[in-house]
Amino acid sequence: MRLLKAALEDNEFLFEVYASSRMNELNEWPWNEEQKKQFMQMQYHCQQISYKQKYPHLETSILVSHKEKIGRLLLADLRDTLVIVDLTILPHFQGRGMGTKILLECQKRAQQHDKTVQLSVFRSNERAKSLYEQLGFKQIECSDMYIFMEWTG
Repeated sequence: MRLLKAALEDNEFLFEVYASSRMNELNEWPWNEEQKKQFMQMQYHCQQISYKQKYPHLETSILVSHKEKIGRLLLADLRDTLVIVDLTILPHFQGRGMGTKILLECQKRAQQHDKTVQLSVFRSNERAKSLYEQLGFKQIECSDMYIFMEWTG
């Protein structure tokens, strides 16, 4: 697996990855497909603006496995911390260890520069939370929606 720096022409794929992470939630709502798509586009746009404001030098990468795009990694390399802003793998590629590989690479990069790694996870995402804990991440804070975690090497 490898990471490719995202380019402008990747925006449609990046939106697809974002939308895939929200489909379970949206399928609960009584909206038609066009309403769902419009809502997702608005949410995606707002997310992009928010991330750019909070992390001006955000690294946006496409995850590629066997020449196929499988997900996205949004990474903020701060002074003392490497922040995994978002790691999303398309549903049909999940469960194959690719997320673990990316997380281990982030930990390695952070360790080489004497940094911590931070991320957040939806409180309801037990699968991801369990993976992060297996990789040594510890809970450092909670909100109504998120658990904030850190790896200190």
